[in-house]
Amino acid sequence: MFLYIGPSIFAMSAYGSTTPTQPNTSKEFTLADGEGWYDETFHYRKSVLIKPFVEYPAGTNYQVEIPVTYDAHMQADFDDVRFTDNDGNTSLDYWRESYVDSTSAIFWVKVADELNAPVTIYMYYGNSSVSTTSNGTATFLFFDDFNDASFDTDKWTVQAGNESETGGYLVLTGAATGVYISGDTSFSTDVAFGVRSYGNQDTLHSVRMFPSTCQIPYSFDDMNDLYTHYGSGADEVYFRTRDEDANGGDSDDVTLVYDAWANYELTWDVGTESKLYQDGTLKATRNDNVPDDAQSFVFSGSTTVDDDAYIDWTYVRNWMHDEPYFDSFGSEENNLPPPEWNNGIGLIVFLFNVPYDMWPLNFGLIFLGLFMIPASTVYMAKGGLKEVSTDKIFFALVIFILGWAFFIGGIFA
Repeated sequence: MFLYIGPSIFAMSAYGSTTPTQPNTSKEFTLADGEGWYDETFHYRKSVLIKPFVEYPAGTNYQVEIPVTYDAHMQADFDDVRFTDNDGNTSLDYWRESYVDSTSAIFWVKVADELNAPVTIYMYYGNSSVSTTSNGTATFLFFDDFNDASFDTDKWTVQAGNESETGGYLVLTGAATGVYISGDTSFSTDVAFGVRSYGNQDTLHSVRMFPSTCQIPYSFDDMNDLYTHYGSGADEVYFRTRDEDANGGDSDDVTLVYDAWANYELTWDVGTESKLYQDGTLKATRNDNVPDDAQSFVFSGSTTVDDDAYIDWTYVRNWMHDEPYFDSFGSEENNLPPPEWNNGIGLIVFLFNVPYDMWPLNFGLIFLGLFMIPASTVYMAKGGLKEVSTDKIFFALVIFILGWAFFIGGIFA
């Protein structure tokens, strides 16, 4: 529902009373009937279709990855992107994983609805004055981005050595004594452990900078063990799975280039299968001796001084075989008043291209028209009585026409 008369002061909508302060430069004006509008200061939105594999319902609060291509109505850094439930109003928690200015971004959204059928949520944008509300802690089962320069002892325990959180990273500092850090939150159902990390490929040895996991309390009896193996192959990583066997287990050598920042994800099907992905590409699968006890993160540093590795962020999310997935965006909708030329614009207002925030001009045009119309009418009436000359009658006629143009333009601009 939308009623619009005049550039700004007469604008009314079902979504509030404040009107935007910039003109609508597109010719589109679409609002979905029956849906609310999250915040009228976010002027654009698109529907987001998420599809599950119906035979494997994912339940509620599932984290879904959504790739977003830049739209000219967005902030360059995607700070104004928000997500809501299918009612168009209820905010959904999200985390912005990464972005390239004015190009693309990756978001993770915690979808509240039961994902046993296709679900529509909304993505809002088009607000130049807001900052991002990205929140990994609210989005995931577990999250740390190491951005506060203070090691969080509510999330982690240092088992040996000294930790360092600096520059937005967890630094696994190389030292003679090494460093071991374990997570304080464990998970006993199918989940995915995510890590973004970087290390020196030529020197790191036995460094757990990938999504390794171990049993809680801190124990290597049950674990998904991923660590660098410098020596027989500088590009090799051991991927070992242990089930009730602290000194054994089965392992594979995985060829992995890790001397640049990369995203790693370990998917864990409890007791059955563990898989390692690098930047979305499957690198290894383990089916033997897969741990079946609750798991948490474990990281370890090098025993070589100054041989450091870096971790940018970590998360744990819901995971299942045949996951629900982002399908497509709908067409763009907006809550802006329609453009002048689609709304019976008066001649004068159209020529001057009045902005929407110049509502006083509307009133000025209306009152000017209300003055000019009767004044010119009286003057022409006198002309009919031969009280004024013909050229002055013509002038009064011009004033009469302009008066009506001002009046109509002020109302319908």
